[in-house]
Amino acid sequence: MVENIAFYLKNLNKRFSLPQTRISFNDLLFEYSDGTKEVISDVHQPKLFIFFSTECSGCEKVFNTLAKVKSIIENKKIRIFLISLENADKLNGLWIYSYFNAKVITNTRSLQNLFNLDNAVPKILIVNFKNYIVNLIDGYSDEDINWNRILASLD
Repeated sequence: MVENIAFYLKNLNKRFSLPQTRISFNDLLFEYSDGTKEVISDVHQPKLFIFFSTECSGCEKVFNTLAKVKSIIENKKIRIFLISLENADKLNGLWIYSYFNAKVITNTRSLQNLFNLDNAVPKILIVNFKNYIVNLIDGYSDEDINWNRILASLD
């Protein structure tokens, strides 16, 4: 697990010159299943981009551990984007969307292509309010993710 994170951070470092890399979303537009649209560069708050699948047990564990720190997420006004390549009809009504106040994104390939990420899930990209990459979590181990430490890095 740690080796995977180190590997992805090293690759991101090469691609984006971490840790000082500011991501330019280049007017990346998210389209939501409710018909609304949003330009991500207009979101001036910390962001978690969570790539997941409904058939991924590790993804379920990520959401369950993240739910434990919901008050921190709300206090820090962290915006959560849930990104699944599955059909939007399958995703509508999942508890995670209402619980984390997120919308179903219908053009999910845009962000996946922006970061050149593969289809393996879960992946969590943590971006601060200035759009700097703070962390990338790739996969899930049997140990809980230390969300308190990770979210503290968004200060």
